[in-house]
Amino acid sequence: MKTFYQYLTEVQWQGSLSEKLFRPAGGLANGVWIPLSNAQLKKIQPKQVRTKVFHVTGYGENVKKIVKLQGSKKSISAFTSMNSLALKTGIQGGGGVIFELDANVLGSFSDDIMSKPDKSGRRWTALFSLVIQSTESLDGDGDLGTMEDDMDNLIFNLSKKYKSTFTQEQWSKRYNTKIAEFDFKNRDPEKMIEFWVALGAMFKHHSDSKSVLKNLIKDYFDGVDKTYKKNSKILQKVLFGHLGDRNRNNPEYWDELIVNDFKVDLVHVFEDEYMENDYEGFTKTLGKIPFMSWHSMDLFALQSHIADVADRERKKFK
Repeated sequence: MKTFYQYLTEVQWQGSLSEKLFRPAGGLANGVWIPLSNAQLKKIQPKQVRTKVFHVTGYGENVKKIVKLQGSKKSISAFTSMNSLALKTGIQGGGGVIFELDANVLGSFSDDIMSKPDKSGRRWTALFSLVIQSTESLDGDGDLGTMEDDMDNLIFNLSKKYKSTFTQEQWSKRYNTKIAEFDFKNRDPEKMIEFWVALGAMFKHHSDSKSVLKNLIKDYFDGVDKTYKKNSKILQKVLFGHLGDRNRNNPEYWDELIVNDFKVDLVHVFEDEYMENDYEGFTKTLGKIPFMSWHSMDLFALQSHIADVADRERKKFK
């Protein structure tokens, strides 16, 4: 069963990027969205970090999508450990088909951070997910350097800069005095987020402001790039420390790795399912990619295989 937060974030990510930026997870100041893509991660880790990972999905178009994404810069969510129920039923894209991949890692997390893709394939996570991960990556001493303050300042500065995109009359038509006459003397992050959400709604309501919105989005990315670069050493540990974690094959539910530029090495399926799901179409989609069939009773054996692969890979990052 999905949690309320999972439903919330799925709804948040159905629209365009221009809308997503103005919808912080949970409406919180530390819920602002952080991109996890090649462009940003190169500020932290210039060279690729490759490892073996797994991705679970359903049959049909989901299988075709993963096969076509091989070698692409578009990212997907993967794992190195998962409980048996999720392996069989899946998470968001369905279950029953488990891809074994050799992939470039953009971020590794001990728990599911519920990252979401935009239409370009770039994945995003809420700032508080990085804060939580930093607590585990830095021996209980959660720290993102200046990143939290930098993001607060970024939201403040962009809000102040772009408020004048709209006249006072336009603001007053849609919002009460507290928002319409916001004077930026109050730097309370939660108050700023309230205004940030309102600013996004103004851009959505006034379609003639699209060119200004593009400049705001560019400024947002530039601001994120700067804080990535400034805090690169800490973020290296936060984003890649899980790869060498000796306990990474034993999360309570499943871990999450954001990966791209992957190659499918092997596909695992359950024999009682793939025969019922267009066997010929499935094998045609895979082409020369090998697949291994498991009996449903062998679910724990598959889990053991995944754990063995993860353990071998972990030793590379000690």
